[in-house]
Amino acid sequence: MTLRDAAEALAGAALQDVPACLLAHAVRPGVRAALLRARGAAWEATGAQEAPAALPGSAALWAGRAARAAQEGHFLYEEEEGGGAWAAAPLPGGPGQPITAVLLVAYDAPPSPEDQDTLRTLAALGGLALCAGKAVAGATERTQHLMSVSPIGIAAGTPDGQLVEVNDAYLNLLGFSRAEFEAGQIDWLALTPEREREADAAAFERAFRTGDSGWYEKTMLNRSGQSLPVEVYLLRASEGDRLLVVGYVRDLREQRRTERLTEELRRSQADTMRAQLALSTQRLTHSEESLAQREGDLTRSAEKLAASEASLRRSEGGLARLAEQLHTQNVQLEARTMVLEGFATLTRDLTRDTDLYALIRRAQQFTLTLLPQGFAVYYEPAGGLWRLKSQVGDLGSPELQRVLDAGISYEGTPNLLIPWQSLQPYYQEAYDHDADGLPEATAQLQTTATLPVLVSGRPRGIFAIGLNSAQPWSQADKVVLESVAQSLGVALEHVEQAQELQRHAAALEESNAALQARTRALEAFADLTRDLAQESDALTLVGRTQDAIVKLLPHTFSTYYEPGGDLWALQSHRGRFHDPALLARLEAGLPRGGAHNLDEPFATGEARYQHQYDAQSTPAVARVQLSAVRASAALPVMVNGQMRGVLGVGRQEARAWTAADQQLLSAVVFSLQLALDRAEHAQTSVRRTQELERSNRELEQFAYVASHDLQEPLRTITSFAELLARRFNTDADPKVERYARHITEGTARMQQLIQDLLTFARVTADRQPPQRVQPADLLRQVRADLQSQIEQAGATVSAGPLPPVLASPTQLRQLLQNLIGNALKFRAPGRAPQVQVSAQREGDWVRLSVQDNGIGIDPAYHERIFTVFQRLHGREQYLGNGIGLSVARRIVEGHGGQMGVDSVPGQGSTFWFTLPSGERRAEVRAGGPGSAAGGEG
Repeated sequence: MTLRDAAEALAGAALQDVPACLLAHAVRPGVRAALLRARGAAWEATGAQEAPAALPGSAALWAGRAARAAQEGHFLYEEEEGGGAWAAAPLPGGPGQPITAVLLVAYDAPPSPEDQDTLRTLAALGGLALCAGKAVAGATERTQHLMSVSPIGIAAGTPDGQLVEVNDAYLNLLGFSRAEFEAGQIDWLALTPEREREADAAAFERAFRTGDSGWYEKTMLNRSGQSLPVEVYLLRASEGDRLLVVGYVRDLREQRRTERLTEELRRSQADTMRAQLALSTQRLTHSEESLAQREGDLTRSAEKLAASEASLRRSEGGLARLAEQLHTQNVQLEARTMVLEGFATLTRDLTRDTDLYALIRRAQQFTLTLLPQGFAVYYEPAGGLWRLKSQVGDLGSPELQRVLDAGISYEGTPNLLIPWQSLQPYYQEAYDHDADGLPEATAQLQTTATLPVLVSGRPRGIFAIGLNSAQPWSQADKVVLESVAQSLGVALEHVEQAQELQRHAAALEESNAALQARTRALEAFADLTRDLAQESDALTLVGRTQDAIVKLLPHTFSTYYEPGGDLWALQSHRGRFHDPALLARLEAGLPRGGAHNLDEPFATGEARYQHQYDAQSTPAVARVQLSAVRASAALPVMVNGQMRGVLGVGRQEARAWTAADQQLLSAVVFSLQLALDRAEHAQTSVRRTQELERSNRELEQFAYVASHDLQEPLRTITSFAELLARRFNTDADPKVERYARHITEGTARMQQLIQDLLTFARVTADRQPPQRVQPADLLRQVRADLQSQIEQAGATVSAGPLPPVLASPTQLRQLLQNLIGNALKFRAPGRAPQVQVSAQREGDWVRLSVQDNGIGIDPAYHERIFTVFQRLHGREQYLGNGIGLSVARRIVEGHGGQMGVDSVPGQGSTFWFTLPSGERRAEVRAGGPGSAAGGEG
């Protein structure tokens, strides 16, 4: 393909299709290509059509070449030792824009200089296509808005009559609702009468062939079937592969009415002329008959010759006067025709001008071409007076000019008030000087016409004509004056609509600019929020917040104060101070009660904004030091509901705080408060955790020491009880033996409790580093230790495959022994115990289970049984102190795992626990898997 083909393809491609189109024109036999785009500091492909998989070498190599081409900003080309070559062509991003895309090409053989030039041009075309696509995408939204507010009907549809988009003006013109359009009930071909469809088809064909049809007039049918005169302009368009036509439809009813009035005036003048011509012809015929009669009399009477000649001379004089009269009337008719043509031109021009009072002045100038001996004035009511807004012609009285320039009474001027209130023209062929209360100033005024100018059905002003000579208003004069006033009202309405469109467009541009600024602010704010979430030091958090503020709001500096005794102490500041002496003064502290910018927000909890900084709000600082501060903001900072300090922002340019500025500052301070709350909670949690760990260590040490020290008194009590029993004759007094037995049994239980307490304390104190162990090996040792109990109970202990775990061998052996021992102890009467040990992998953890067929446990006690010294049965039923399960859970949790039980009373129990898998070589995690945490225990 040629470069022309590539340019045409790229120009017609949608934004998302430009990369594929660009690569399609770059790749050919012996040439491979890819498109990389910048993503932060990395260069990577964004779609399958852009992937560099076909390029030789690594993706990192090509990404480096792309980054180099973008940084240097020009075409790169190198030949390789193997005979190949590569090139990198950056795609321009537009004036002042960075390069964000690079076209990379690998050649099997070095290309010619022409091929290199072609690649450069292709990259430039691709850059232009991307820029154009972005511009089109940005303009689409503005175009849709302008279409929605346009006063001209706009419709887009397919050639077969299906509408795909219309604006409200189009629907209002034809009397349809938006719901009917969305339901597909409007066929724009059916809205054209049958007799005009051939001409309509020709216009469509012209639009498809040349791109537009030009303006042409036609008739359309509204929803009720009534004919509407319209002017239509068709444009060829497309939506993907579908061909569309966009039509602009302008209502011609008002123009037709004006033309009709003009034609009626023209016909009236023509009828008058024809009547006058007929009368003149009749008089001429009568004169000719008289002349013939007199010529016949000459043959009969010579005496009457002189009289006949005199009569003939009189008749010739009458014909001359008649011819002169006809000439005068012709001249007047031609002049009036020229005026009517000028009026048509004025009507057309009034719809094009955009200056309201320029329109009014042109209408006045045109009117005075009909009445050159008069003057034209235009009034609008304001403040209880009629104000002169436009004037053409001399009033003929300096006094009247002075009065009109100063304004005349609204209620006291009926010549203006009557047409304003009645909405009808008001003609005075003999002006009433006394009615308006200006008899002396208006002495020269003889005839007036005052007409209301209506805009959208409401009066806008009064269009007035004054004549300083008495003259009746003819019907033709009235028609012209009323047409001028009506056309002026329509033109003013069009101008206001155009100005409203311009205001909407300007507001849209301003909104887009504000949106872009807000987007940049939100991006910076997101970075700030992320930074705040990763920091716990309070003043560091404040400093990062201030960095974000001075970055988002140029020409500002930020200060942060906290109360300290009688002063406001400056804790942190960011930004450049134009006067270093100001910073030095602020660092020295400000007096509390004498710095209103700080005192008020701290006391009320409300932000304080000064759009124009008042130096009196900080009297402790010299006025000269504050001269660079033009506006200020002070926002209170609260932590956990308590006032902590005040964040200040000073602006060093004359600009008020906008609503967007205030919202931004409020959001930034709110995020700072959340971060400070989190940091304080985190510090509190750390302190509490340290206190709990210290307390636990002290309690464990106390339990260990106390239980160890209690052993000696118990041994003493037992020894002396035995000595007393031997000292006294137990046969003579049975009570002695019973008392001695009670003492011995009590001390034995006490010793067992102390031993259990020591065991519980040693779980933490004697913990060994975890190592890779095989639970199956430890299970064999436990079975050997419990062999006598197993045989005595007639129990069976079996196990499935047990994967290796990371644990303390001694503690895991104790854990298994406690669980299997409980299964043997709490067996069901009349049923041989069956104990099954199993395991399963759960990610980085192993879940081990010990299942029995014993008496089971009521679900209400599933947590209670893990509490130290808690028993569900009396000692006469089952021996023990209720510490075995507590020790078991403490061992599991010490390894970072979890433990629980599933049980059905009368059927048995399954105790499960999780330990780190021995397959991983990593430190023990602090918590177990979520499935074990919420599983069956």
